[in-house]
Amino acid sequence: FVLITDILDNFGNLVFERIREKSSYTPPGSIKSIPLPKNFTPDQVPDIAKETCRNWFFKIASIRELVPRFYVEAAILKCYRFLTDKEFSQALMRLTKMTRGMGDPLVAAYARAYLCRVGQRIDTHNSYVMLNFTDYL
Repeated sequence: FVLITDILDNFGNLVFERIREKSSYTPPGSIKSIPLPKNFTPDQVPDIAKETCRNWFFKIASIRELVPRFYVEAAILKCYRFLTDKEFSQALMRLTKMTRGMGDPLVAAYARAYLCRVGQRIDTHNSYVMLNFTDYL
């Protein structure tokens, strides 16, 4: 499980960095484009990078099996930062509810653990953690 989550985290970081590389923007009143700062806002992200980010989420949504779709979407969850600042909590709650459809309780428990691990890095609201815990019980 730890090796797989490391691979998923690496994949998520690669996708994030690739979109960030495409996100060099031109500040108002300037001709030269510069890379995004570390703490950027979605307003600074150009449309081409937003489209690429949306495309990643659409491609993941087309995966039919629940477990692979869950893990891949959780891995690139921080890419929502390119689109909006407010969807992290909604996406975490949606993924939390998605774990209810996993038939094997052990698979669902590991999925909840990974989701909590990813969520702690990107969102300060912990309402999804309590829902994960109560769903587990």
